[in-house]
Amino acid sequence: MDLSRRRAARLTRLNLSAHLQESVMARPFSPSEAKAVVSKAQELLGDIEVISKATIYGPDNFRNAIAQAKTDTLIKELRRIKIADLQTPASTQKKLADQKIKTAYDLYCRGEFAEDDQHVKKLVRVANECADAIRKLYRPKPKSTHMRDALFLAARYYKSALLAELYESAIRDAHDIPNACGLVGQNSGGLRWLLLNATDKQTTEAAYRRLVQFTDNSNSKFIKDGRLQANSILGMDPSIPLGPETKQRAVRVIAEDAGEDLFSSDAKPNRNEIEAAVYGAEDKIPERAITKLEEKRRRSQNQIRKQVDKVRHADAQRYVSEQSVDMLKDLVPGVRVKCLKDAGYTTLGKIMYGRLRGRERQPWDNYDQRWELSKINGISENAAGRIVDAIEQQVDMLAKSGKIKLTPDNKKPEDTALLQEVYKYFELEDLLSEAKAALARITEELSELQGQILPALDAYTWLFYKDRDTVYGAYEKLNDLINGAELEKVNGYASQSLIEPDEKTVWKLFGADPIRVYSLLEKLMPKAFSSTSNGYGLPEKLANQIKTTSFDTTGLKCELRTYQTWGVRYILHQGNALLGDEMGLGKTVQAIAVMTALKNKGAKKFLVVCPASVLENWVREVHKHSDLTCIKIHGPAKDLHARTWLAGLDVGVTNYESTSYIELDPSVKLDLVVVDEAHYIKNPSAKRSINTLNLCKQAKHVLFMSGTPLENKVDEMIGLVSHLNKKAAREAGKYASRFSSAGFRDALAPVYYRRKREDVLSELPDLIENSEWCQMGSSELQQYYLTLRMRNPMQIRRLSWNAPDPSDSSKLKRLREIVADAKDENRKVLVFSFFHDTIDVVRSAFGSACYGPISGSTPLNKRQQIIDSFDAAPAGSVLVAQIQSGGTGLNIQSASVVVLCEPQYKPSIENQAISRAYRMGQSRNVLVYRLLCKDTIDERIMSILERKQGDFNAFADKSAAAEADMQNELEVKQEQLNAMFDEEIKRLESLMPSLADLDLPEE
Repeated sequence: MDLSRRRAARLTRLNLSAHLQESVMARPFSPSEAKAVVSKAQELLGDIEVISKATIYGPDNFRNAIAQAKTDTLIKELRRIKIADLQTPASTQKKLADQKIKTAYDLYCRGEFAEDDQHVKKLVRVANECADAIRKLYRPKPKSTHMRDALFLAARYYKSALLAELYESAIRDAHDIPNACGLVGQNSGGLRWLLLNATDKQTTEAAYRRLVQFTDNSNSKFIKDGRLQANSILGMDPSIPLGPETKQRAVRVIAEDAGEDLFSSDAKPNRNEIEAAVYGAEDKIPERAITKLEEKRRRSQNQIRKQVDKVRHADAQRYVSEQSVDMLKDLVPGVRVKCLKDAGYTTLGKIMYGRLRGRERQPWDNYDQRWELSKINGISENAAGRIVDAIEQQVDMLAKSGKIKLTPDNKKPEDTALLQEVYKYFELEDLLSEAKAALARITEELSELQGQILPALDAYTWLFYKDRDTVYGAYEKLNDLINGAELEKVNGYASQSLIEPDEKTVWKLFGADPIRVYSLLEKLMPKAFSSTSNGYGLPEKLANQIKTTSFDTTGLKCELRTYQTWGVRYILHQGNALLGDEMGLGKTVQAIAVMTALKNKGAKKFLVVCPASVLENWVREVHKHSDLTCIKIHGPAKDLHARTWLAGLDVGVTNYESTSYIELDPSVKLDLVVVDEAHYIKNPSAKRSINTLNLCKQAKHVLFMSGTPLENKVDEMIGLVSHLNKKAAREAGKYASRFSSAGFRDALAPVYYRRKREDVLSELPDLIENSEWCQMGSSELQQYYLTLRMRNPMQIRRLSWNAPDPSDSSKLKRLREIVADAKDENRKVLVFSFFHDTIDVVRSAFGSACYGPISGSTPLNKRQQIIDSFDAAPAGSVLVAQIQSGGTGLNIQSASVVVLCEPQYKPSIENQAISRAYRMGQSRNVLVYRLLCKDTIDERIMSILERKQGDFNAFADKSAAAEADMQNELEVKQEQLNAMFDEEIKRLESLMPSLADLDLPEE
């Protein structure tokens, strides 16, 4: 029995085991597989849940933010409109103020207050109209808090909507996954599975397959990607700026939803944006750039001053080093100079630089100097120290009083360094001028735009302003202006590096325009020049009055030197004046500056009367140096030109011969008449004098100009002055008759102002005058003798040039040598003669290298063409001119060699001719050659010239040769010439008796 039961139990177990084995073998998944797929599915369900959370953001969020931003804008703008802006009666304003209603917003919010008051009701309606206008006109500020929030919310909404669209089906399809997970998890155990009926097994198997499908790699990756996107959306932080692409998409979302692009830069700006731009524009004006440039300019000026001191010190060292050691007798009393000489110290330079040393030494190596000198027998250590100190003091003293003189003929290293600093300064000045001009244009344009915008910017006015398009246009221009290239360019000026020019460049620039350099140096270092501010010889009382005279140079295109500024002040202060500055000091520029100053005070009409030879030059100078309008009154159309001038131009320029054609109505008053080369009207009975003086009578101011007002007689000069200041002329006449030149000058001080070159232009290069005594040959000597016997002064002055064969002319031979030397030294030559046939000889000798001639018959326009061609010509070129025509009124600084073919009867004629080249603006030493024949009448004429120049200096210049009988005529009389001829004939016949047998040429 027991055995049977045991067998039955065993059989049952075997059957069960077999059944279980059969059951397990029949399952599609194992419990572990079921567990894994359920776990993975549940994880993906968590991801789906996160994705679902990230898709719930709708548009209402950013719509609410935009609505709030618009409300804030409405409130803000309504609050800007004060009750007083609405033209509210004072009584109503008080009533509203009592109710704490001060703005349009208060009215808008509390309209119920207006039930019984018609004025208030009207104001409420106006407030509502303002609100409507604000809603139409004003966009919320894109950078306001609410608009930033709206942008953020729109960006999140956009991303959320994209995610929802992408995962909508995935979320929907996952609704059965939780049940599948539960079913598989519940039925996946072995025993549980064994006990399931067939239907449940089928259901579980289907659930398992669904989970496997749900968790396959592609779907799993898709959901995981969605989870990452969802995390990105859920993790968005409003405080972190959006990326450009995200922001652009958010803006597009808002624009599509709102029907307008609230963030568009193309949208019309609101009043606040315009107001901010207008008032912020001035802050963007780069005045700091100007300040930086001005600071750079100050530093550059200091560098120039330091370099000027170095130049003066180096010049002083050179001068002292060349002095004999004997100078120490005065500098160091008791020093044994003989001991120094015996030791080889013959000059101070050998003490300064060391005696016969093989090595290079700088001066003032004091220890070596003292030690070296103390080793000399007879020179103690104390004496050596005193010698060195004395030389140092001498150099320092000379350096302090030294004058600057720059010339390409002597290029010293320190001079080059100075010019390099100067031209860097000029570059800086140009930058500063450009920056200031650009800034002025910007400021002017800004002011104009502000004038168009500001009247509309009142909060209430703006809402109903009819011409808003003009304001919008001005606003756009204003933005372009403050963000434009020109403003950027101004800022760039301050950081621009200066280019240091090389030696060749600076000397070339200096040679082209030395006036600009000296004007700057004189302004920065006046003590380095002879020019001073003491009035240049004026009496102290008058100088003090003139010193305080100011004038406006607006419209003047050149820099005035200090002495020229004094000249302008003198003329303006005195009203009528005779400017007698020596030739080459810029009288023309001073006259132009006077006209400019008078125009700036309201003057309108100026007339210049001058010799025909300088008409064209005057017109050019006016145009070159000023903004004055100018016309030449000369030639066939002079009547028309005169009318044109009177109709509206500033300056008329005419010659003496044309003055009779200028007819002025007696009521017309000219503001200034300038009479150039005023000695042309010294004869009061001459027609040109009468016509010119009649024009002067119709002028408020008269300026006579002449570098040689005193040519022959004191009474001629007094005659000129009498037309300007009769009282001064009478006083001068008294002193002249007493032979007191000092009293003469003092009497003329109120009307006559004269400066000499050496007084005001210490920087002018050297004027080196040479008398070239030529030895005549036999044919020349015979011609000279025959000419003397003819008693013809004009023929005698042609001495040597009238040789029968020009190749025999000793003067021509010397002229050829001078021109050849000039070519070698890179110079050009001016040749002057009184005689046409002499000029013809010169032209024939030099052929194509000769320019001109300039003579009285040369048309005015042709004169300037000749000079321009000569200026552009190479070295060795010759410009030949008749001394009466080419010797006055022309500027020919391109030449630095002047040749006078024969002596003249008047010193002023020679001086004027030399001054064509030796004048302000000349950078090279000027070489003057007077061609003379030895042992001839040339010597007599030269003696006359020297005496006449001395007479002129006594009266017209500042030197004080006190006693000279200026009432005696200075012209050489025919009787004197005849006496000279007789003496010369006798002298020659005694030397060469055969000359007496020569026959005179037939007439």
